[in-house]
Amino acid sequence: MKKYAYFLFIIFFIISCFEEKNSKKKLNSFNNKEISDIEKITKKIRNNPKNSSLFSERAKLFFKNNEINKAINDINIALKLDSLNANFYIELSEYELIKGQSGKSKDILEKCIRIYPNHKDVNLKLGQIYLYVKDYKKSIKFFNKVQKICEKEEKINFKEIAEIYFFKSIIFEETKDTTKAIKNLQIAMENNPKYYEAISKIAFLYMKKRPEIAIEYYKKAMEIIPKSIEVHYNLALIYQNQKKFPEAIEKYNFIIENIDSSYYQAFFNIGFINSEFLNKNKIAIENFTKAIKFNKNYVSAYYRRGSCFEKIGNQKKAKKDYLKAMEILPNYSKSIEALNALENKNRTIE
Repeated sequence: MKKYAYFLFIIFFIISCFEEKNSKKKLNSFNNKEISDIEKITKKIRNNPKNSSLFSERAKLFFKNNEINKAINDINIALKLDSLNANFYIELSEYELIKGQSGKSKDILEKCIRIYPNHKDVNLKLGQIYLYVKDYKKSIKFFNKVQKICEKEEKINFKEIAEIYFFKSIIFEETKDTTKAIKNLQIAMENNPKYYEAISKIAFLYMKKRPEIAIEYYKKAMEIIPKSIEVHYNLALIYQNQKKFPEAIEKYNFIIENIDSSYYQAFFNIGFINSEFLNKNKIAIENFTKAIKFNKNYVSAYYRRGSCFEKIGNQKKAKKDYLKAMEILPNYSKSIEALNALENKNRTIE
């Protein structure tokens, strides 16, 4: 069974990438190597037109090159040649889901499950599809079935069982049952103590109400992936909310210095701490300027920098930043209010 811990995220990501690439409609879809690979398989198909695996292989190449309809056509041919191949059903369902056809994707897997009711990967995929369309009752039914299949295997794969509990935790989280979500994540961790996704997820769920527990879980996650932006950023947020500003700034700087020097959210949050809590407005201006450097449309950064300029008496630059924020987001209330207050202040002085 393949690893599906981030199945939903991957699906959303691939769909967005597919749509973005498809909208460009480039004339030269393939590079030379890819053309060569497709031509080679096409020649093999001509010599052996009843070889279903060749059509599946070419479908994968078409998909890789954003030719989703050609991929679907090829895998459908493969299925006509071998209607009992479960992997072909899975492949076709994935293409249809990525194309946005969740109903077709589900129907394809339902057809396969009637042929192979105890096929582990097909049951898992159906659980994921129903999770994707938010049919939680059916989703958990298939996840439970996969769990039973895994537990009956001669050699139990505890990592697979951990992933099932991870998916079930998503269901409980989305249905607002945080207690059960955490319980399932804990069982996932028992089956796979180095399951980063489960550890970081349970830390996230504890962030608001039990930050001290969240910190311990994030430290565990950090042992597995030392340079995880997610872990260091969320730890910084916890420290920031606890008003432990040196610790928070240290974490934000770790991200900038060791992981991603263009991580504008870290620059912004350092600036926020310096301006709102430490009264270091000149330093905060530098922080917000760096955030803007890496995100030219960062509305909040323009507003915050404008506020800092106003605090140090530079009304001209403050007004310029407020106006810039409103140029990007015309209804941005904070900038509108700040600009009005600034103009009223100037009228009073006059």
